[in-house]
Amino acid sequence: MLIAYTMLKLLWKAESSLIYAALRIFRGPLGHAVDKTLDDIEILHDSPHFLIVNKSCDVILNHYDRTVTVEKQLERLYPDLVNPSLKMSFYFCHRLDYSTSGVLCIAKHKKACAAAVKSFEQRKSQKFYLAIVRGLISEDILTISEPIGNDTREKFIKVRMATKSSPFCSHACRDAKTKLVVLERGVCYDYPATKVLLRPITGRRHQLRLHLNHIGHTIVGDFTYSNRTDLHPYRMFLHAYKLALPNNIEDLDITTNDPFASFDVRNKWQPQQTVHTIESAIDCLLQVDR
Repeated sequence: MLIAYTMLKLLWKAESSLIYAALRIFRGPLGHAVDKTLDDIEILHDSPHFLIVNKSCDVILNHYDRTVTVEKQLERLYPDLVNPSLKMSFYFCHRLDYSTSGVLCIAKHKKACAAAVKSFEQRKSQKFYLAIVRGLISEDILTISEPIGNDTREKFIKVRMATKSSPFCSHACRDAKTKLVVLERGVCYDYPATKVLLRPITGRRHQLRLHLNHIGHTIVGDFTYSNRTDLHPYRMFLHAYKLALPNNIEDLDITTNDPFASFDVRNKWQPQQTVHTIESAIDCLLQVDR
């Protein structure tokens, strides 16, 4: 195990399929990490206008050099929807990071895609994410407002983002805002941890991961923002739980199951204090807008 850890350290400057392959080999025996297959995708909603899926963690949307991508999963299930004129074969209305699981919206035609993208751009959508983070968050409700820009360090260009307060943040920052409600406090992988529901008000790259890191509570299993030290969890504990997307084609309101439940032994999550249910946390986050 020590040899594997040392190998990962030697790959410090690499941010490619090689580093993630090594990471999964290391994590496998520790936390039930399993390589994904083309079958690892759940259909949540299928209408004439939209296809909503529950994306697995550790699956990228598209990449020419990957055996399993969301694009390839959809090509297998919906060959008639493949559009060769599109860069990614399908009308993806938004994105999820490689390590993030959860609700992902794909439009079935150009008009539906335009309507969905317009809703995102006008901030009419409501997105809610579940996460388990390192440490005990003392406040039950938080708003994190911290601009985000690129990380200018050579080894992190195109890999990490940075908050404005970081000396490595580019001058071209954009405002970013996240609302947070604590669900439970407890222990995860033998360390104090907090389960939270998040609502991003803006949609910056890596916003939730970076904002949580900014307040000192990095997401469990976030290899990148733990400075590549959080290796033991079988996955990064961030999940797109709910998406409400009003639009003039078809209003959408899609919810998944909670993948971080304590009864799933892979999570090694032991709640010790319940503060909010998911339903009451959603109400708290929406009340701010009323």
